[in-house]
Amino acid sequence: MANERRASSDMLDELHALQAATLMGQVKRYTEYHNPETGKLEPQEVPPALLAQVAKFLKDNGVDSPGRGQKLRDDLKGSLPDLPDPADVVAEHLGHY
Repeated sequence: MANERRASSDMLDELHALQAATLMGQVKRYTEYHNPETGKLEPQEVPPALLAQVAKFLKDNGVDSPGRGQKLRDDLKGSLPDLPDPADVVAEHLGHY
């Protein structure tokens, strides 16, 4: 057991991105379906099992409602003070040396 090596965080991040991209591709196959006979966009119903996989992936990654992050940003925007640009702060401190 001592010889077991752990996957690097970069490798795990890559696998996570691949899983997300694969799920997105599967969903898009249905939602962006182009009928080869008509040449028209004809979205298909996404199978419930695929939707369940997507929902589990999102839940496992802390995403439980669309727009939650935007709403949080909007809510915080009015309650936080205006902060100076970090570049200005750095330039000001560097000017003292």
